[in-house]
Amino acid sequence: MNLDDLTGLIKVWAIDRNLDTADPSKQMLKVVEELGEIAEGLAKGYMDMVEDSIGDEFVTLVVLSMQLNLNFEECVDRKGKMVNGVFVKESDLQETSQVAGTTREVTNKVDKLYQDGIDNPKTGRKKYQR
Repeated sequence: MNLDDLTGLIKVWAIDRNLDTADPSKQMLKVVEELGEIAEGLAKGYMDMVEDSIGDEFVTLVVLSMQLNLNFEECVDRKGKMVNGVFVKESDLQETSQVAGTTREVTNKVDKLYQDGIDNPKTGRKKYQR
């Protein structure tokens, strides 16, 4: 069975129990509880607990997305690339690129001012000016 089929079954299960319309703040507590169980299982070396808790975490996140009227599939369908061993979303790559470009421009301007002997870019005062 693929993830789409599993997600569909979880949604049916949640609807049958009216969880899709329940309070998302309470569901968030379940999300955190399951995350804690994953951490506990890892810390204690209980891989069966980790495996079970990862499945439970998946269920809690699908239900939370339903309560928040979010499409779970859209939440997890991300494009991006690996940067230094970490997955970075495409949108974050664009933001980082824009910030890097702006930072590079500012750095180049400041470097040019210093090369020209300008000590204070606001006043245009030259170094060692008396």
